[in-house]
Amino acid sequence: MASASHTRVQVHKLPVRSLVALALAASALATGQPSASASARWAEVVHTRAADLARARRTPALDMPASEAMVGACDRSARARQACDVASLEAIDSARASEGLGPLELPAGYEDLGMAAQLVAVTNAERISRGLPAWHSPDGNLDRLAAQALGPASDPNGPAGSTWVANTAYGTLTVLQADYEWMYDDGPGGTNPGCSATDQAQCWWHRHNMLSPWPGSIGAAVQPRAEGRLGLAELMVATG
Repeated sequence: MASASHTRVQVHKLPVRSLVALALAASALATGQPSASASARWAEVVHTRAADLARARRTPALDMPASEAMVGACDRSARARQACDVASLEAIDSARASEGLGPLELPAGYEDLGMAAQLVAVTNAERISRGLPAWHSPDGNLDRLAAQALGPASDPNGPAGSTWVANTAYGTLTVLQADYEWMYDDGPGGTNPGCSATDQAQCWWHRHNMLSPWPGSIGAAVQPRAEGRLGLAELMVATG
């Protein structure tokens, strides 16, 4: 949800190696001609991500502004984190129902987890409910890389030579609020500053990053910011 009093910057990145492979595979899919440089693995990844992007563009459930209840609960002070979580989870479950999915299943004791662990748990819960493999955690190196990005409010970078994606959010009150914004309000008019009605190049990419079809590992970090708000970063790296 946009708020004049809170800065919220959310970005994603793909490394050069992935961008090249994705472009080659996308070209092969578009022309019907196989590319010697694009492996079957990357063609499958491009196809999966392209299909989800096309679905996002035509599915209202994936472009839903936060409810008034969620806005009210999550625009309060840090003391209202539990109320924000309740309202965010209700909004998440409503959006998931529009996709034909059941409520998001969080692990027992979720509220007692550290926030970085909550970020991993929520990301994997979204993945598992869609038949995608959970990402391995903890990974000390990826946690460190994610944390390094939060100091200067920049973007995490994956290890050299790896295939990776990353999400960051600044100004949210809880992890579940960030999950709603990344997964269900990431299109034009939503909370994604890189997405507009006239330029949709970065629309829904937070969602696509979370639902990348490959197995891998995840690093996460959370940093307190002004007025009880949070900076969050997650870095996902493919294996194999």
